Amino acid sequence: TNIVTFRVTDPFGASDAETVTLVVGEVNSAPVIQPVPEQALTAGSPLLIRPEAADVDLPANGLSWSLDPQAPTGATVNAVTGELSWLAPAESPETIHAFLLRLTDDGSPPLTTETTIRVTVRAPVTPEFRTFRLDDESNLILAWSGEAGVRYRLERRTLTGLGEWLIVVELEGTGPDLEFPVSTIGLPSSLFRVVRLP
Repeated sequence: TNIVTFRVTDPFGASDAETVTLVVGEVNSAPVIQPVPEQALTAGSPLLIRPEAADVDLPANGLSWSLDPQAPTGATVNAVTGELSWLAPAESPETIHAFLLRLTDDGSPPLTTETTIRVTVRAPVTPEFRTFRLDDESNLILAWSGEAGVRYRLERRTLTGLGEWLIVVELEGTGPDLEFPVSTIGLPSSLFRVVRLP
């Protein structure tokens, strides 16, 4: 808000003044969404993404998120936080899915910004033993293929194959390969297997 006084003076020295108040209204700007890189996850795994966004107006407008109705089945978005959640179907590996998110402010007039998040669903990696080796402390180092964020269970049973599978360890993958040392001291001849946990 600005107060401005206009004064007019004629050649004979007479003058008059008028004071007016000027109110400059802000032009509403659309909210801004930071780009979200393409995502990849394993079939049957959950997707959780919270895009970063802001309103550049002063004062900032209220913001509301929404998800395009054509989004993959089961996808939801939190209207306040923008967190997108979805469970990748186990039966559709090697597919690409698109999620169109909209962010609308409550300015006058309301303005909307859109962003599309693309997600590639990959087939689960079947764990396979890659190497077996002994270290200097008589540990058998077992290494197998895996995925980050997926839990695996290493099991063993005697070579006779008559006993039950015994749990050696459960651990979460941190990369494309996992390994675990098994002490061979007192260990009978055994078979080992790795089970991918749901």
